[in-house]
Amino acid sequence: MKKKTKFKQTEVGMIPEDWDIKLVNNIAKIIGGGTPSTKVFKYWNGCIPWITPKSLSNFKFRYICRGERNITSEGLKNSSAKLIPANAVLLTTRAPVGYLAIAKNPLTTNQGFRSLVPNENICTDFLFYLLKNNICVLKSNASGTVFEELSGTRLKSLVFAVPNIKEQKSIAKILSDLDFKIELNHKMNKTLEDIAQTIFKHWFIDYEFPDENGTPYRSSGGEVVYSEELGHEIPKGWQASTILKEFNLVMGQSPPGKSYNRNGDGMIFFQGRTDFGTRFPSVRMFCNEPTRLAKKGDTLVSVRAPVGDINMSLQDCCIGRGLAALRHKSDDSSYTYYFMKNLRQVFDGFEAEGTVFGSLSKTNFEKIVVSVPFDKTLNSFKKIVSVFDEKLENNTLEILGLGQIRDYLLPKLMSGKIRVPMET
Repeated sequence: MKKKTKFKQTEVGMIPEDWDIKLVNNIAKIIGGGTPSTKVFKYWNGCIPWITPKSLSNFKFRYICRGERNITSEGLKNSSAKLIPANAVLLTTRAPVGYLAIAKNPLTTNQGFRSLVPNENICTDFLFYLLKNNICVLKSNASGTVFEELSGTRLKSLVFAVPNIKEQKSIAKILSDLDFKIELNHKMNKTLEDIAQTIFKHWFIDYEFPDENGTPYRSSGGEVVYSEELGHEIPKGWQASTILKEFNLVMGQSPPGKSYNRNGDGMIFFQGRTDFGTRFPSVRMFCNEPTRLAKKGDTLVSVRAPVGDINMSLQDCCIGRGLAALRHKSDDSSYTYYFMKNLRQVFDGFEAEGTVFGSLSKTNFEKIVVSVPFDKTLNSFKKIVSVFDEKLENNTLEILGLGQIRDYLLPKLMSGKIRVPMET
């Protein structure tokens, strides 16, 4: 018979009797970061990865190997940056507090991090999930006037409940197995989207769509003609048109502020590109007085601050004034999405519109001239790419479901309310 867990009262609440309360300073070594002088060229573009909080702002994985920039050995020597070993837990402690990742290899960070190198009796993955479960505690201990920062001294003084190393590994395995599957789906989704985008470019930009013989149009001698409206060549028989003539457009309008809520009351509401993810936006807000609506599968385009970011609605939703929803008049959501992604540089040209920040209006959409392919080509593209997009959507739904399971288990495992058999 399974032995019933006995609990004890501690400063962090009720925990199993066989668990200990430990200072962060006693479970990990804390290492700060730094930035070499950006004025010294020889400090940069080396072989040592350098991570900033921005590197983790949309990071979907646990392990990170590099950021946007590298530093040199000279840069490391002549700054407060420190070489952090593999398997250290990276924690942003300012601007903002609470981004987490694990170093896959030796690397450095800027001063926005306090990295934790776990002691011998602490499992790296367990430490990662311990901190993840206590983000609110970390944020509540930050202070500052310009921006909040969790100091190294304060971080070292925090206390958490910790089981023995064997149970740490058992807990971490349950959570990391869930995250491994989530990460695998993210990687698969990126591959699927990259393939679909490549097909789109091959067919509609390079004009190598299958001709009547099933061979690439342009390479097989397909005729192209110059279009005055577009300013470049297009396949003979294609037409020039505008976005508003070829796509249905809904410009967002924010509902009354009093209707906003986070408790699921009403319809999902996306305000702007801050809600965007890798392909589908993240649900943070609801509204019970929806105004402008986007349908499931519509392509969402950010029309202000900044202009031109692209996502796709995973369900019917309300959209605020920072977004526009588009769908090709053939009702092909896949073609719409990849078409709009390809227009990113065009959208960037409207960044200077507006008085305070860039904006993209309905009139601007009307001015954008686009090419109109053969219906047969559109139908063939839809037939192929919709298979990719269906798998991508199913993977995303699985990601959301697994994430809910992980987030449900995390606090219960970390408090001992659910015990995991040591042999798991």
